Amino acid sequence: YEVEKKWYDQDGDETKAPDGAEVAFNIYRIINGEDISADKSVAEFTMDGKVDDKETVVNKDLGITVREVEPWIAEVKPLAEFDEEGRQYEYILLETDGVNNYIPEYEITKDNEGNYYAEVINRPGDGNRIMVRKNWNDNSDIAHRQRVTITAYAKETDEEINSVSVGATSEQTRPRQRTQQARTL
Repeated sequence: YEVEKKWYDQDGDETKAPDGAEVAFNIYRIINGEDISADKSVAEFTMDGKVDDKETVVNKDLGITVREVEPWIAEVKPLAEFDEEGRQYEYILLETDGVNNYIPEYEITKDNEGNYYAEVINRPGDGNRIMVRKNWNDNSDIAHRQRVTITAYAKETDEEINSVSVGATSEQTRPRQRTQQARTL
C-alpha cells in the first residue's frame, strides 16, 4: 500500500505542508460487504514529512510494517490479498488525525497485481466529507467489474453537488480500479 499525502492552499495550488504537520492514518481490512469497525484495523501509522531510516512494525501479528520512503510518501507492507477461504480482502485507508482546518480528500486505486495507491489531499477549509464506497457482490471477480458513477444532490434543490466514479479504469501503463473516493462538498 503506497500512501502519498499532498497539501493544497485555498486557491487549489499544491503547497508545502504546514510547519510541524503530522497526520495519522488507519488501514482497515475487510471482506467485501463487511462494515468498517475498530476490530478490522490492521495498521495505524503517522506521517510527518520526514524520510524514515528503517521500517517500523505496526502490526506484529501480521508482520505489517510502514516506512516513509520520501517526504509524505509511505509504504505499508505486506498486506495479504486473500483470506484462508480464498476471499479477496479490501483495504480502506482513513486519515484519523491531522492538521486543524484541513479536510482530507481521497483517491485510492488498486492495480491488477493487488497493489493499492492512495493520494490523500488536504485543503484548508470546512465542509462536509462524503466517503463513497461500492460493495461488489461478485465473489471477488474484479476482472468483470464495470464503472459505476455515484452522484450527491442537494436535498432542498435537487441540484447536483458532485459525482464520483468507482470501478474499473484503464491507464496506459498500469490498469487500476478505483476503490475509494471522498470529496469535500
